[in-house]
Amino acid sequence: MTISELTTEGPGIYCTFWIDQHCFGIPSWTIREIHRAVPLTPVPGTAERICGYVNLRGQLYLVLNPDTLLLDQVTPLKAARDLIVFRQEIGESFAIEVDAIGDITPIGDDQYHVQISDHSSGAHLAPTPALQGLVTGHATLTHQLVTLVDPHQFPILGLAPEHSASF
Repeated sequence: MTISELTTEGPGIYCTFWIDQHCFGIPSWTIREIHRAVPLTPVPGTAERICGYVNLRGQLYLVLNPDTLLLDQVTPLKAARDLIVFRQEIGESFAIEVDAIGDITPIGDDQYHVQISDHSSGAHLAPTPALQGLVTGHATLTHQLVTLVDPHQFPILGLAPEHSASF
C-alpha cells in the first residue's frame, strides 16, 4: 500500500496524545518522528495558533499549538512539551506541541465511531467550532474516549489568514 492510498479516517493504527485532560489520536502513518520535551524558539507577534520554530538536525519546523486548534482555548506558555513532527505528505515542515504522548494503539471497527452533526436541530456534536474539519471520529478504548483528528487540517487551520498574524 502506498502513502496516497492511506486514509486519515476510520479504523487503523493511531498514536494517542494528551492536551490538558483530553486524549486525541492521529493515524500513526502520518508521523515522521516524536521528540520529548523539545525547547523551541517563539516568534513574537504571531497568532496564538503558532508556538514558534524548532531546529531538528538543521531542519526548521513550524510548531503549531493544538490547544487553540483542538480545544479552542488559549493556554499560558508551558515548559518544553513533547513534539509530534509530521511527514511531508501531511504538510511541509510542521509539528504540533502536546502535553504528553500516549500509545500506539490499533482501533478496530467496533471501537470507531463516526463524527456526526445533528443538522435538523442545528446542534453539532463537536465540542467547539475549532474542531469542525479536524475531527474524523471518536474511539472508545478500555479506559478512555479518544477524539480522532485529521492532521492534514493542522497547517490549514493553523495558518489560515483569519487566525494568524502577518510575519
